[in-house]
Amino acid sequence: MKILFNSIALVVLATIVQAEFSDSFRNYFAGQPELLKVLSRNDLFGAIGSFGGGRHVGGTQTRRVPLIIVHGGGLSAQQYIKYKDEFIKRGYSAETVYATSWGIPAHTYEPNLEMTCEYVKQIRKLIIAVSKFTNNRVNIVAYGTGSPIARKAVIGGNCVDTNEDLGVPLTASVRAFVSVRDHSSSNSNSKFIFSGQNGGILCDPSGDKRATCLNMDIGLNCGSKFIRDINAIDKRVALFHIDSIVPLLLQKTSCGSDPYTIPYSKVYEYDFNGVEQNVNRVVEILKK
Repeated sequence: MKILFNSIALVVLATIVQAEFSDSFRNYFAGQPELLKVLSRNDLFGAIGSFGGGRHVGGTQTRRVPLIIVHGGGLSAQQYIKYKDEFIKRGYSAETVYATSWGIPAHTYEPNLEMTCEYVKQIRKLIIAVSKFTNNRVNIVAYGTGSPIARKAVIGGNCVDTNEDLGVPLTASVRAFVSVRDHSSSNSNSKFIFSGQNGGILCDPSGDKRATCLNMDIGLNCGSKFIRDINAIDKRVALFHIDSIVPLLLQKTSCGSDPYTIPYSKVYEYDFNGVEQNVNRVVEILKK
């Protein structure tokens, strides 16, 4: 029994190691141990906090533009391994699909989610690191509430909550930004519909006691300072090629806009039917 248990433990460990950043990626950033620690997210006990790198030789250019997956609220990189596998089936590789985890899942569940500078910096660091490691621009595919966080990471400027200056827009490092509605992040039968992409939610502040609905600074309310910041017309230059994928039956927020699209973006509609179809749609868009 002890031998069997040890064997199972080794298999689990091997699976986790395979799914984390590769040795090649870690060796390339060996001189930046704090960056590796932050991006790897090994503090998420029982969950895989990151993946990507493969056998790529750091600093050389990948043949294919690498892809960064940004997960939605209440989740981590682990839940998107199945997406990674589907992208690999469609021509990508372990060298060109990356992810890290922002926040702690229990703290980023939508009813209490705040768009903190900490989350934004996490994604911004990954964008810069992957672009440097692959000597290439990157494509970003952001799911659910990961979209407004990733958009701010690219846009840069001052954080709403801390006023920390993130720096200039990362436009030169980003080829395309695709915002995907996280199908599981809303309930069509619910009176109050949480959004993912533009960060706005359909809520009644007078009766809805959820923190993110009432938070007019870094909450997901349509009128919060954070959402107004990333939706400002002058910020669109930072995301010069953006697309949104939304279901055929759209929900509307109290702001009068679809909750799963980015302002000024080209919208692609689809009938959600699982991960395979979702990834197929993203790959089609990225070919344009």
